[in-house]
Amino acid sequence: MSEIVISNEAKELAEAIISLKDQKENERQITLPIETIDGIYCDCEFILYNTNNDAIVFKVEVPWLNNQGENEDLYHYSKWNKNGVTDAEIETFCQEVLFEKIPLLKLTHEGVLRANKSKRDIAMEKVDSIFRNYNCDNIKKSCSDECSVCYNKTKTKTECNHSLCRRCWSKMYHDIDFNADDDACVKCPICRQDA
Repeated sequence: MSEIVISNEAKELAEAIISLKDQKENERQITLPIETIDGIYCDCEFILYNTNNDAIVFKVEVPWLNNQGENEDLYHYSKWNKNGVTDAEIETFCQEVLFEKIPLLKLTHEGVLRANKSKRDIAMEKVDSIFRNYNCDNIKKSCSDECSVCYNKTKTKTECNHSLCRRCWSKMYHDIDFNADDDACVKCPICRQDA
């Protein structure tokens, strides 16, 4: 088995994480300066787990999208080591995150960030492709609508039934000043109702 070559970036990131090993449990996390992944606003961080530093996790949170918490692609765990993760394991983990995990995260057909397309994503793309050109006199197709903001195809709708893709929804959510207005929320770009 060939040894993984660790980049300078991964080594430097690992060094920063390693420096947190002796910190209190609530101080062993690093928030990354990543604003968006594939156009979706998110928060990314590395966390050392437990007092023994049993594992490290790379976590991506999309605050405006509740169902992202169930997405296993947004949580990447190192190997668990009951004696604590070694410095070499942290370097390898940082290399994986920087050069394998983050570059693969893409917005899917269903408007979810994933590292790999699910079988459902692939199937839906095939179905959409087939029915885009399919014509039959006795049917009316319900194709994806255009986003009201960017005009990309989307199936995502606001509560008032206007089309708004996940990227635009994310941008609008990110632009809200929650400190200035306690009742702040995303407004539909068409009718201005709460989206």
